[in-house]
Amino acid sequence: MHDAERMMMHDDERKMMHDAERMMMHDAERMMMHDAERMMMHDAERMMMHDAERMMMHDAEKMMMHDIERMVMHDAERMMMHDAEKMMMHDAERMMMYDAERMMMNNAEKMMKNNAERNMMHDAERMMMYHAERIMMNNAERIMIQDTERIMMHDAERMMMNNDDA
Repeated sequence: MHDAERMMMHDDERKMMHDAERMMMHDAERMMMHDAERMMMHDAERMMMHDAERMMMHDAEKMMMHDIERMVMHDAERMMMHDAEKMMMHDAERMMMYDAERMMMNNAEKMMKNNAERNMMHDAERMMMYHAERIMMNNAERIMIQDTERIMMHDAERMMMNNDDA
């Protein structure tokens, strides 16, 4: 989120975003998204990815420490955060996770430390759209270096988009 945060946020806001992401990714995801998010992600990972790819995805979610995923994510976020990130985020929530994912996001918003951050999240969720998510994913695929990762994204898109890709 570095580039996106620089665009959107002051330093205190950026620090708060990191804290909020940590809470969402750890406590909130484990407690609230356990069934929907974990089933979608882990089923997809088991079906599509080798162990190394699965580990990379987990690290990317929690820390974005793997170099390849970080490069992909940085470029994707740069594009996403203009319009498509806002659109992508909730589109994926609505279509992949249904109510459970939205509940996680709402609870994560409640944990966030001030209204500015919460408003940013609300706006992001409000602006999300089907086609922008697909555009984001396709561009992310284009920058991805490993073929297996690209294949994973295609299959993940099919799951995320439900009937939209069909």
